[in-house]
Amino acid sequence: MRLFTSLNLAFIIFLIGCQSEQDITPSLNKNSKIKELNYSVYTNMACQFVYFPDGRLDKRITKFWYEDPKIYSSDTIEYQYSGSNNISNIQLSQTSHMNFVYDSDGNIMQSDFNFVDGSGVPIRYTNKYFYNENNLYKIQIGNGDFTIIFLYDIKGNLLTKTHYNKGNEFMRVTYIEYDDKPNPFKGNQFIFDNSGFDLENTDYFSKNNPLKYEVRFSRNNHTHTQSHSYIYNSDGFWTKGRNYSISYY
Repeated sequence: MRLFTSLNLAFIIFLIGCQSEQDITPSLNKNSKIKELNYSVYTNMACQFVYFPDGRLDKRITKFWYEDPKIYSSDTIEYQYSGSNNISNIQLSQTSHMNFVYDSDGNIMQSDFNFVDGSGVPIRYTNKYFYNENNLYKIQIGNGDFTIIFLYDIKGNLLTKTHYNKGNEFMRVTYIEYDDKPNPFKGNQFIFDNSGFDLENTDYFSKNNPLKYEVRFSRNNHTHTQSHSYIYNSDGFWTKGRNYSISYY
């Protein structure tokens, strides 16, 4: 449980903050099949990915360490598939796992995070997903505790992401700008997030890579802006940027 929390916290801290086509299994394009991610800001972390011969994601092996004090940990997550080749279960630890429900088009309709708390009580945390012509337009988080609404541009990139609380009151909106290069995480959402839909970082389902975020908060009309730049390989996929380095098969 600690490994799962640390890994996802690092990702969430890194980015602020679906997809016009719901590609649940990783791409077979050898240039976009990610071999390893390295991240070195809040923790030194490396994620290695192992695939089945048919291109489906098999395992994610995560290693992370701190310099002061010197702490080293590793974790392996395995992915289980249904008969339709959709990821049906992710075993996060001995006491926690994710499972998923899909519609007939292969879109995730529901995700359940199942875990045992410190008192030994089993808990289930459910998110529900809603689509408009296969575009993800709304997520209800934790049985409606929060709601996120998505709007896309003509290219299929996520244009805005708006958060509301349980009382349907506006909390914040994120505006996103993109480059014109292919996004290596498109169709690889389980690489970057155990649930398939990271509640803050869903922009990596877009066709292109985010260059700028502008977040406007309801409280005091505060605005936060963050920009990114990339180094690309000869195929147009980025290899360095956003505090990561990426290698491909």
